[in-house]
Amino acid sequence: MSIYSFVVDDKQKDLQRKESLETVYSSNSRLNLLQRRKKLNSMNGSMFNHSTRGGDRIAQRVLSAKTHRVKQLQNQLADAHYHLQELGNENRILRALQKKQEVALQRYENSSADLPTVLNSHTEEMRIQQAKFKQLKQQYKEMTTKLKEKDMHLQQLRDEHQHLLELSRDKYGTFQN
Repeated sequence: MSIYSFVVDDKQKDLQRKESLETVYSSNSRLNLLQRRKKLNSMNGSMFNHSTRGGDRIAQRVLSAKTHRVKQLQNQLADAHYHLQELGNENRILRALQKKQEVALQRYENSSADLPTVLNSHTEEMRIQQAKFKQLKQQYKEMTTKLKEKDMHLQQLRDEHQHLLELSRDKYGTFQN
């Protein structure tokens, strides 16, 4: 290789370092990739014009390998940016979900703090309702007993009335209303 090719290689390395730094700090990496490829192709064309014929093939192959490596690194960087963006979105979603769960947990904790009071009032209410039920059941039994007694008394009065009607018919003949 000639001294010229070493100088060109150093210029290419500087350019690649500069391009890799630009890629790291750029937000629109695809546009930068296209611009870098254009610069690289124009530089390759000028370099090939100045090199010797035998060195031309070697320089072309070296340059092609370096270009291939640069493209691989650029693709890896683009993938890393995409992955980073996805992780950022996932992180934002997870924070929102965490906040919702914290609010729900806080509501539950507030309601569970009132739980013993609610249980005690429920127990007291059940005791009062059971006492009322027993009282109403007792009143029902008493009223049923009274109703049966009144029914029996009414039946006795009807029987007596019927008997007196029959006696009256027998004595006076036919009863007239």
